[in-house]
Amino acid sequence: MFVTSSTDINIAITLGALIFLILFAEKLIRSIVNIANYYNISKLFLGLVALSIGTSIPEIFTHIIGSIEILRGAADYDIISGAVLGTNIGSDIIQQCFIIGIVALISVVYLSQNLRKDFIILIGATLLLWIFAVDLNIARQEGFLLVLFYIAYIYFVYRKESKRLREEIGKEIKKEAKPKINIFYEIFLSIISLAGLIICAEVVLQQIENFVITYNLEASLIGIVTLGIATALPELTTAVIGILKGKPAISLGTLIGSNITNPMLALGLGAMISTYSVPVPVFEYDLPFKAISAGIILAIFWKGMPVKKKYGIIMILMYFAYLIGRIILY
Repeated sequence: MFVTSSTDINIAITLGALIFLILFAEKLIRSIVNIANYYNISKLFLGLVALSIGTSIPEIFTHIIGSIEILRGAADYDIISGAVLGTNIGSDIIQQCFIIGIVALISVVYLSQNLRKDFIILIGATLLLWIFAVDLNIARQEGFLLVLFYIAYIYFVYRKESKRLREEIGKEIKKEAKPKINIFYEIFLSIISLAGLIICAEVVLQQIENFVITYNLEASLIGIVTLGIATALPELTTAVIGILKGKPAISLGTLIGSNITNPMLALGLGAMISTYSVPVPVFEYDLPFKAISAGIILAIFWKGMPVKKKYGIIMILMYFAYLIGRIILY
């Protein structure tokens, strides 16, 4: 156990594990990209995986490790279920309200037709998860369906983008020369990063379980305000970099892709391993807010025109209203 008798030390351990969780996730995706480039894997497919899955690695590993701990009997089923679901949904809400709001506030942004379609899929994934959670349980077969739908989504996006690029350049996408990298070093780094992710996720979940038991806290709320915010940092970083490079569409694409990946792939994989119990606040408050706020944001962007900065402020205020309401009501 990575838990001590001192609250201050436990908080420090949790913060340190969260920081290293994000750092290891970033290093893992960089090593995967380098290895994929070395073996001439399609740049298009690599881009889809890097943008959609790369920034969601913290959430994915949190689900997988949490579910394994449940299956081993090493963690409380209800507490870990609440923590990982809170992390997943909390991360999505901060991305779609707060971070997209920041992007709209400091940059000229609009949704292309393709991104509007992806946003509709985002809302559909949330509603599907809400339907699955109606019995306050996410079963293995429901997790399998979520993952299956995600694979279908990635496949159709890949086909659509591949066709578009071939039409633009008038020929098949060519493979490039292998980059000059030490492939064994990159594989070694990816293994180290993977091990680091596993350890950090385990430490954080154990600390959350300890805090919930010690202070009689609500597990999903802890997931929302700690892991949910922390695991959204890669998306925030990517969004800011996109803005600085004058490409806010990349920022929006990454945020929308992550909001599809989290409920379908990350949560789906975890549910396939252990199943989840769904806390009442997640079903009654978090999932409805996620779906409704996404619908409001889609309506703001629907005309395909640059969004006024006042709407960015509205999105940011929506997030703080959500957070305050969650703390007060539950």
